[in-house]
Amino acid sequence: MSHLPARSRRRLPRAALPLFAAAAAIMGGARPHGTPTVAPGLLYTMQMTTQDATGGKSRELSSMAARTQIAGGKLRMEFTESKGASAAGPMKKGGYILLLDDGKRMLIVNPKEKSYLDMEPDAIFGMLNAMTAATGGLMKIEVSDLSSGVRKLGAGETVLGHATEKYEMTQKYTTTMSIMGRRNESTSESVTELWIATSISDWMNPFMEMGKSAADGMLSSAPGWATQMADVEAKMPKNGAVLKSVTRTTMRDGKGKEQLMLSTTEITELSRGDVPTSAFEVPTGYTRTEMPSMAAMQEATDSLNAAKARGDIPSDFDPARDAKDAAKEGVTEGVKEEAKAGAKAATKKALGGILRGKRPPL
Repeated sequence: MSHLPARSRRRLPRAALPLFAAAAAIMGGARPHGTPTVAPGLLYTMQMTTQDATGGKSRELSSMAARTQIAGGKLRMEFTESKGASAAGPMKKGGYILLLDDGKRMLIVNPKEKSYLDMEPDAIFGMLNAMTAATGGLMKIEVSDLSSGVRKLGAGETVLGHATEKYEMTQKYTTTMSIMGRRNESTSESVTELWIATSISDWMNPFMEMGKSAADGMLSSAPGWATQMADVEAKMPKNGAVLKSVTRTTMRDGKGKEQLMLSTTEITELSRGDVPTSAFEVPTGYTRTEMPSMAAMQEATDSLNAAKARGDIPSDFDPARDAKDAAKEGVTEGVKEEAKAGAKAATKKALGGILRGKRPPL
């Protein structure tokens, strides 16, 4: 295992709070004369596990191992082991993730199906807000009582021969979700310990990128979000690799029922070496699919508003409110069913541009 000299290209991504790129196409074919076929890079192996530790007992929910290659602002993470919940999603064994354009674009590749999903990490969770708007009030999600912070704990343990600095991040918030008038409230409180090697600057980890996107998409509407994030970023190192992290998350539902989740990520091998440039390309013949775009989400919202303007549905149509009022007034079963059918039809029409088509297998 070789010593890793400091590099100056990659800065540590913005702090990704615990909790699940779009322009150019991948080009195949012959290489121009003189194009390098290998590039100096960073290689590491990562192990991730998630456990339910409620009530002092431990039950593994998922685990995965991945082999990663980084070079020239690009990453390939191939999943070599996948168990539990991980085996059913994009992290299934044999699949891999490509991060391109310094993390701005992500491809999830499924060799078994010979397909790949093309998306922007920063846009994934932003679509949730657009989707809730497109339902015309059918679903609402609010985040409140947000509290986030970070503190340096001092020198951490040596990991794979690298000195680390240890940080502790905390996060607490309340989520209120309303679906068809039914309201559910829950709280989440997490503590994450991070071991960061500041000697490594050309670092990339797709789960850090997705964690950042998740935080931006789900919590950005909460009061105080921008100020708290600015404070967290100011206290974190500008460069470095997270070689180990442990997150303990306590979730409580509206009835006070608790669940404790324990997530651990650890880099188990780390070295430098040549990386084939072909590692960052999708094989010829693979089918490209896309996440629904923000434009499609807006089109669905516009469709709902146009239906109201034409008189196809009432201008004050609010399926969540109407369902709740119907239940309160105790109207006849026939009227209830008619109301449900109308809400379902309007919502289906509004979301048709989003939900139409076959979902790509992952």
